[in-house]
Amino acid sequence: MKKNRRRLLIAFLVFSLLVFMYYEFIKPNTLSEKSVVSVHEDFENIDLNMWYVGDMKTDLQIKPKLSIKDGIVELGKTDQNEDLYLLTRPLDVKQNAVIKVTRRIMINPGDGYFSGGLAIFQTSFDKKMLNLSAENRKGSAVALVEYIKTSLGKMDNKTKNGIRLRTPLWEKDKREGGSIIEKNIFGRFIDEELYYNIKTGQVKYQIDGSSRVCKSVPMTDKYVRIWMHAYGEGRNQYMKVDDVKIEFLDAEAGIFDE
Repeated sequence: MKKNRRRLLIAFLVFSLLVFMYYEFIKPNTLSEKSVVSVHEDFENIDLNMWYVGDMKTDLQIKPKLSIKDGIVELGKTDQNEDLYLLTRPLDVKQNAVIKVTRRIMINPGDGYFSGGLAIFQTSFDKKMLNLSAENRKGSAVALVEYIKTSLGKMDNKTKNGIRLRTPLWEKDKREGGSIIEKNIFGRFIDEELYYNIKTGQVKYQIDGSSRVCKSVPMTDKYVRIWMHAYGEGRNQYMKVDDVKIEFLDAEAGIFDE
């Protein structure tokens, strides 16, 4: 009798452990949930297995030069004039998902031309591949947000002070494939959200009370990578990033309504 009770107790404990492991490690990685957080980086202790730290000019990895203080990472030029960027490793995306990238940022455009950016790339490379090479850089962009400060330009090219949202359809149709937000977002911390529907190609961007929706291409590759940088051609130019979250959402109606 005691042996039977012991066997029942062991079986119950094993079953409980299996149920816990399923909901803790397997279930959250499926898209049956409305929101699946794939990456949440608060930069208290950056995961360098997730993030590639590279130089805009060479794509060489230069992670020792990344500046992090009080949970805030700073992207910009190093003492050796390298332009730092952050790029996730390839992330596996299930069918019919909406990718949502949320960040809290502060941009100092400094002196001269500035064109920092946030982008979603699609790629067919295996998710275990992290290092870049001349043949395997980032993939192809499906959505790009540019933070621009320049004395140049017409509205259809570069805005003097604001944000440009664009996709691969921008060159063919600037109304459908992008949008310009003329707003001074520099010099203060603000929250932003970038959405991309991998099936329909819809893109939505929200920042500081402004929202834009445009059209991109549907996703044809298996993985995505998120890229951010603070490229500039002047002095004292940088982007501070306080928090980054990448989520996979179910494709629900209403997300892309303006």
